Amino acid sequence: MSRSQPKFWRSSRGRESALLQHGRIVSRFPQFRMGRRGKVVSWTGTLEPITGRVFTIRIDYGDGWRPRVFLVDPPMKDDCPHTYGHGEMCVFWPADSENEGWDKDSWIADTIIPWSATWLYYYQRWVATGEPWAGPEKSHVGAKE
Repeated sequence: MSRSQPKFWRSSRGRESALLQHGRIVSRFPQFRMGRRGKVVSWTGTLEPITGRVFTIRIDYGDGWRPRVFLVDPPMKDDCPHTYGHGEMCVFWPADSENEGWDKDSWIADTIIPWSATWLYYYQRWVATGEPWAGPEKSHVGAKE
């Protein structure tokens, strides 16, 4: 008996399916591996925004919500700014999807992963200098997911 596939896993109407997303991700970022937990598909891989420092991130993608990006290794510092909490990196402002954010027709490989590399660059800078977050940022007041 096979488990049923989540709707977003096989459908590409209105949302790029997880399998289509996977094909595009591994064509641009072959170091990423896909996994599945229930209705959530995830990709785990490494990024090196500054030579010599490799970070492992995980992108969770489920039916009905935006991709969520987590710093896996090294563990995120507890007082890290520019996050949604619980170790989730804030790589874009969900309320701004019409202008510059991610939406249901976006490719994770073209948006979320490059934005994650940018976030990691500024995170590395923040850790090294202790100075305020220097990367692009929008207010999180009233954030809706």
